[in-house]
Amino acid sequence: MKRKMTSLDIANRLGLSRTTVSKALNGNEGVPDSTRERVLNMAAEIGYKHYGREITPAPGNSGRNSAVGSGTSDGSLGALRTIALLIPSGIGMSQQGYWVDVLRGVEETARHYDCTMVLHFISPQDCKELKIPHSLSNREIDGVIAAGLTSKDYIHALKEWGLPTVLIDCHADFQTKDMICDTVMMESEQSVFELTSHLISLGHTSIGFIGNIQNCLSFNERWFGFTRALIHAALPLEKSCCAIADVPSHYFDIREVGDALSTMPKLPSALVCANDLVARQVIKWVSSQGIRVPVDVSVTGFDLLSDGEDSESENHLTSVRVNGSDIGARAFEQLLWRANHRERPAENIRIACSVEIGCSTATI
Repeated sequence: MKRKMTSLDIANRLGLSRTTVSKALNGNEGVPDSTRERVLNMAAEIGYKHYGREITPAPGNSGRNSAVGSGTSDGSLGALRTIALLIPSGIGMSQQGYWVDVLRGVEETARHYDCTMVLHFISPQDCKELKIPHSLSNREIDGVIAAGLTSKDYIHALKEWGLPTVLIDCHADFQTKDMICDTVMMESEQSVFELTSHLISLGHTSIGFIGNIQNCLSFNERWFGFTRALIHAALPLEKSCCAIADVPSHYFDIREVGDALSTMPKLPSALVCANDLVARQVIKWVSSQGIRVPVDVSVTGFDLLSDGEDSESENHLTSVRVNGSDIGARAFEQLLWRANHRERPAENIRIACSVEIGCSTATI
């Protein structure tokens, strides 16, 4: 089997340091254009990762742009012709509405730009083994959108391929040093701040939160919005009324919800849930215990999902409406922009949502 080329091979052949080569490949500032062009041309010549796709500059493009398969400097599509959309294989039936909308948004916008989308489902084992789809390793892809993949190690492994990459949501322990990719998400913190403030305006002073805040950044931001609303209203955070543990099913399973609620010293008068899936399980469990929503407890969700089983009940849930198609479309647009602006800092983009008041909340 032919040995894979590394950045060290490029460095040795050009007599450069590996650090300089890495900076040139990643579009970092401080590398002379002539050096960057030498590095990119050598990467293309030896078939390093995806850089071997194009060697001859396209008309109107510089050698450095065409070598990495990026677009043109005027913001047109350039060589961004095929993208990979990566999504977890474990997406449940109840989650498909949102993710189908996201996929539709990506695909329709890509098609508008004559770009092909290749879909890959990534399993938990793939994430654990850092297994990258063959289309990336075979240099068939110009850019990547990773939707709902929350493994920090896996995202770093993706970036090692040097492709423009945009995330739709990401890992919860997001720090400045982790900003290696653009991120497109729904706006979460302010939306949950408003949901919680709505409950407070109804007279609720004992409010709990349920959701695995270690699951992803969006859940983490919703927790921040919840706590910020309590601080704003000078209300205490009752930790005993909150279920935020890193449980396997993220409280999407009624058994996890039941375990959490049944062990609380007291049930709060209102529960803010990380999303609609959690809220539905909460409503089912409290109803099984003879607790009425919203008479005895108010419940809020997030996403305003709809499926066959709960299509009627979802209309009564106080929640946040999220347009998955808009998020998918914006993610592709950002990928297109990133392909043409590799040297620019990573960006965090939030798509506006709308709070919608249903029948699952009431005055205390």
